[in-house]
Amino acid sequence: MVSDKSEKRLAIGPKLWYNRRMNEQQLEITSCFQLLEEWMGRGLVTNEYYAENFIGRQLNKSTICGVSFRTDTYGIYISGYAEGSEADLPEHNLRWGEFTLDDFNDTVTDADAEGVEEWNAAQDMIADGEDF
Repeated sequence: MVSDKSEKRLAIGPKLWYNRRMNEQQLEITSCFQLLEEWMGRGLVTNEYYAENFIGRQLNKSTICGVSFRTDTYGIYISGYAEGSEADLPEHNLRWGEFTLDDFNDTVTDADAEGVEEWNAAQDMIADGEDF
């Protein structure tokens, strides 16, 4: 299956992509430890467990509404969060070895936007006196 991104990227070898638009190389992410190093730099944590917890805290602090973040052996899962709403927001899945830092950033942005949209809808319902 060929994605829309295939026209923008040229594979140079396994796990390494050259992004012509940004003129930089990006590795496909295979662990939370690697994701954290690519995202925020080296030396912040010493192992995978701390990397996973650190990423979760940073995503919650650095987004408008906060996002939930979890991992398993297959990849990471990110979803928006809307305090005051009982809506189930969609969960975005990124599989280990199949996404880059740009894909991660785009997914976080999308999930946060969904949370903001749902939060605004919940606040409008509260202001109108509706029950949700």
